[in-house]
Formats: sequence, structure tokens, C-alpha cells
Amino acid sequence: MLPEVSLEETQKIAEKIRLGVKQLNLKSHHQSVGAITISLGVAIFPQDGWTSDQLLESADQALYRANKEGRDRVVTASEPEKSPPLLKVLS
Repeated sequence: MLPEVSLEETQKIAEKIRLGVKQLNLKSHHQSVGAITISLGVAIFPQDGWTSDQLLESADQALYRANKEGRDRVVTASEPEKSPPLLKVLS
């Protein structure tokens, strides 16, 4: 929760978190575990909900969309869902 923060600033903060995790060089048993990525869902009061439960549900739905759209990204609840790419049929 980021009280009194604009959507634009929230997106910037979420993107910094995403990039920070991606740049981690974590090791297990002295070996690199490889690249780690995260997706984040962002919800804003009051556009995406009036209560904390509504905001958490909106953020969760945005997170689900982020994973569905390819992971390793930030998605805002009020952002329109991206359409799947159209397949080109070759004859």
C-alpha cells in the first residue's frame, strides 16, 4: 500500500522493484540460481476499488493478467486487457 501516491508514481515504484529483483544474483549452494523475475499488479483508489479488499482484489486480477500476458511486467488494474496476437493464416 502506498498512500497518497499517484498512479504514475506507483507504476515507477513497481517498475523499480521489478528491475531490482531481475538484477539480483542469488545463489544456492554456491551456485547461481539464474534470472529471477516478478510480475506486479497495481490498483489505485478510488478507480479500482473503495475498500482495501476491493483494491487487493483489483491488484490480484492485474497480477493474474501480468502473468497471462507474459510475466516479468507491471500491469495496472485500470489498464485495458491486451488482446492476444492474431494468427496469420497462410494458405
